[in-house]
Amino acid sequence: DGGGTDASSAGAPAGGTAPAAAVGKKIRLAVLPLQNVSGDKRVEFLGYALADATISKLSYLKELTVRPSSFIQRYRENPPEDPQQVGRDLNVDHLLTGSLLTQGDTLRVNVQYVDLTEGAVAWEETIDSKVDNLLNVQDEVVSRIVDRMRLKVSPDEQADLARDRAHNQKAFDLYLRAVSQPDTTEGRDAALGLLEKSMALEDDFAPAWVELGHRKYDRALYSSDSRPADYDEALQAMLQAEKLNPESPQMNRFLIILLTERGRTEEAYRKATRWLARHPEDAGAHYALSYIFRYVGLLDDAAREAELALSMDPGNPFFRSGGILFAYLGDIDRAEAFFSLDNDSGFSLSNRLATYAINGMRDEAKALVDEELQRNPDHPRLSAGMIAWARGDMKKAREGVEIATHYPPK
Repeated sequence: DGGGTDASSAGAPAGGTAPAAAVGKKIRLAVLPLQNVSGDKRVEFLGYALADATISKLSYLKELTVRPSSFIQRYRENPPEDPQQVGRDLNVDHLLTGSLLTQGDTLRVNVQYVDLTEGAVAWEETIDSKVDNLLNVQDEVVSRIVDRMRLKVSPDEQADLARDRAHNQKAFDLYLRAVSQPDTTEGRDAALGLLEKSMALEDDFAPAWVELGHRKYDRALYSSDSRPADYDEALQAMLQAEKLNPESPQMNRFLIILLTERGRTEEAYRKATRWLARHPEDAGAHYALSYIFRYVGLLDDAAREAELALSMDPGNPFFRSGGILFAYLGDIDRAEAFFSLDNDSGFSLSNRLATYAINGMRDEAKALVDEELQRNPDHPRLSAGMIAWARGDMKKAREGVEIATHYPPK
């Protein structure tokens, strides 16, 4: 959702028309982290990293809607016991699960394709590789998926899959280790260090630039030690990824968000409409267009695109910030519908409170604050200023606003 919470009224692009979406039945798939059943510390990082790399590749295929890596973070340390519950939580009808097993220098990757509509494993594949040679494992997994699912891969999609291919084994290993780092302050710093080493060996691998952009962006927004330059460096990393592979779906969606937040809304609008002209089925791109419209104050157009995105991909937590849009429109029910896409997150909690503030609903705000303080008395997921406003302490609320407006990036 890009993390932004305020709409800007400047720089609105001319018009409010997007290409009509051709909505068809697509397979909804989640690729879960692979389990290290042998407990070999040498491949511990691979469980999540290989899943992430597979997701990136599969995102090029129009017959699939693949849940992004952020959706599967919760399963890194806690493997799910009930596949059907995972399907309900992620709103998917198929799962790709698997395991890693080492014997000496041999790595065995076992993957299972679970059809949740049938409640059974549809097929299973085993791929053998060397622990110190991971370049081809990702491509082999994707190849097996395409073959076993009998997916129709167009020549353009084949070219896209080939374009995101690393050539330096050491650089790719460092990239995978960077991807595997957790989304914490320490994890982000470790990932950035690994990416620097990887890109010193191979600087034309677009996914590495996308990962660099995400890590810089997250550090700018969520780390106490963020630097003002992080935000601009995130944008520059995405622009470099665009030069290397302009057809990357993940890059395009995130670049549109970044450009919008930096005030380059007309440029973002041109990129969004060009992308949608070629990929009208991309729900994430429709949501990115909604993001642009919200930031420039075209709220009705933003609402139309947000609802279209949600109808194409119901339950996608990436669309959660659509609740902010409907808060500005005064539609509390629709705001809640979007926040509930990521129901228990700090993001949705704080923006529910902001929704109540925008619409003058102090009683509801106080009840929400009281509930959060009861659940998390020592570390509430709300700012001191927002808590003060809900309790009617306007002096502390204003102090909170003063602090927030000086927090980088402005």
